Order: sequence, then C-alpha cells, then structure tokens
Amino acid sequence: MKNRTFLKLFVTALIILGFSLFFASGLHHHITFQNLKARQAELDAFYAANTVPAIAVYAGAYILMAALSLPGAAVMTLAG
Repeated sequence: MKNRTFLKLFVTALIILGFSLFFASGLHHHITFQNLKARQAELDAFYAANTVPAIAVYAGAYILMAALSLPGAAVMTLAG
C-alpha cells in the first residue's frame, strides 16, 4: 500500500516538474506557428542531414508534450 502511494506521488511530482521546467525555461514562447514557419528551411536542412535522430527527437518531444498536455501540441502535430 505504501509503495502504491509513493508511486502516485512520484508520478505527480514528475508531471509538476515537467510543467515547471517547460514554463520556467521559456519553451512555451518558442513553440509557435510563427517560429515554425520562420525556421522551416533550417528544420528541413537538419532533417535531410539527420533523418533518424530528427525523427527520434521529434517523436520523444511530441510524446512528452502530449502526455503532459503542454501547450504547443497542435504546433508539434502540424510540424510532423
């Protein structure tokens, strides 16, 4: 019983930490449609040069954003 309570508290703390880091780092200002459009050529060049790592980073970031319900998931969906 104590292990289950600890696990619930740990997961809750991780979610709160993820939200805090997302907003404290200012990432919510960078994940916008305007920024995506402005950096489209840069992103295309990076993807062409590093296809597998680019897919892995995108998938990880998308899963994290969707799991934490962070703002910007719509932008990530359109970027993919």
